[in-house]
Amino acid sequence: MTSCCHVDVADRHFGSEMAQRDAEAYLKNGVDPLSRALLDLIGEQPIERATLLDIGGGVGVLGRELLGERVDAVTMVDESTAYLAVAREQARGDGTADRYRFIAGDVVAARDEVGCADLATLHRVVCCYPDYRALLDATLATGVRWVALTYPRDRWYVRAGAAFENLRRRFRGNPFRTFVHAEGGITERLEAAGFRRVSDAGTLFWTCELWAAADS
Repeated sequence: MTSCCHVDVADRHFGSEMAQRDAEAYLKNGVDPLSRALLDLIGEQPIERATLLDIGGGVGVLGRELLGERVDAVTMVDESTAYLAVAREQARGDGTADRYRFIAGDVVAARDEVGCADLATLHRVVCCYPDYRALLDATLATGVRWVALTYPRDRWYVRAGAAFENLRRRFRGNPFRTFVHAEGGITERLEAAGFRRVSDAGTLFWTCELWAAADS
């Protein structure tokens, strides 16, 4: 699947109805458990006044929670224009819109536009991207010192669940697919770039990790 086709598919899948539902859930119930686990890992580290690159940030939960002592400015890159619109509206409501940049599209294609960052978050994003190597390489090219990410565990029951969801989407004419990438491949890519895993958490279905540059 080419980059432009992937963006179009993701933009249609993550539409306005889903974006509004996620925003309402966040406003009503607060941070969901997996997002909280990722935020807790970040909170354990000496990250202060950083620039955040939030890839596939959805309605902007991570940026909204981190702005303040941890993060000074946020660049959100998302393939869903509907999610970006909701995140932009929430930033306006918070009075923090001047601390955001919103980029619609694929972070791999938009690498030059993204610029530099200190901390990158890829929350429930790796599973939406067909080429995790290109995704990680584009992230690391921004010069980040910290990478916080969640992705599905590479287990048979997770792969079975993803295959069922993909089959159901296929019958419904939805070309969007979920990917369960090899955990070892993700680890090797980050280690080869000079990063080390400093903390991790997760569930039966999700891995939650924070990586730091070796000299951080």
